[in-house]
Amino acid sequence: MPVFCQKVWKHWDMSGKTVEETNEELIKRVEANDAGATCQLGYYYYQGDEGLQQDQEKAMDLWKHAAKLGSSEAHFSLGSVYCEGGELKKAKFHYEAAAMAGHEGARYRVGIMEGKSGNGERRTSFEALHNCRISRQSSSHAYISKRF
Repeated sequence: MPVFCQKVWKHWDMSGKTVEETNEELIKRVEANDAGATCQLGYYYYQGDEGLQQDQEKAMDLWKHAAKLGSSEAHFSLGSVYCEGGELKKAKFHYEAAAMAGHEGARYRVGIMEGKSGNGERRTSFEALHNCRISRQSSSHAYISKRF
């Protein structure tokens, strides 16, 4: 299972609230075009988490909306889903958008995709290694550090 917008919605303290109250607040933030809340709600629907029925199509729609609002996490999540489904052009588009916004995990994934492109170009190999190294240097993600 790829890493998605896991618990990125940290703007409000929801401790002491019920799942229903938390979801109501989250939906209000989504309606106000909060990119982080929209991404988080997408995660809940994708996983069937926080009392919501699993609906991966709705999750994708929410992530697409969050991506339009500028969420690098949403772009990363879309890239992950497309990559798992074998839609590599769409995956790379979303990973690149997330990487350009500073998402280290996405930069790593772009580097891996460039490294696996197999076209034999030296420039592509350099870019792949460069992206992987930058993501490792600036990332707090343990899964990246373990790979190098």
